[in-house]
Amino acid sequence: MVSVLPWSFGIGFSFDADSLRHIRTECERAKDALYLGSGTAEVKIQRLGMEVRTSINREWLVQMNLDHLRSGILRCLTEAGVRQDAVDEVVLAGASSTIPAVLRVLLEFFQRQLIRFDIDLANLMSLSNVANTLNIPVVFRLSI
Repeated sequence: MVSVLPWSFGIGFSFDADSLRHIRTECERAKDALYLGSGTAEVKIQRLGMEVRTSINREWLVQMNLDHLRSGILRCLTEAGVRQDAVDEVVLAGASSTIPAVLRVLLEFFQRQLIRFDIDLANLMSLSNVANTLNIPVVFRLSI
């Protein structure tokens, strides 16, 4: 939200630490209100004596997060130099693995690949450490 909202107001804060802190606080407050059941939440941004307000709803927040996931997948594949069809399987772990919308986004990119939910995280870390020790490129990671 911090990266999206200022631009939707037509304001850039990339070099203003105080404004970024204020925006982050406002975004966290709005996100908490939406996830606690509010239908909408108001975001108020102040800068140089100017105040801009907007209301956001949960649907907007979810869509923004899914767009962020899509761009993260594309960036991860590009930076790793891996084509989508070269991915053998996708492993989901943690709370995001139970969100149907996250699965739908993954299926947009990885329609033919196995998507697993049943990974033993301790085993995964062990395998990853062995692969790193042997210099075997096995996985690339995307944090969501």
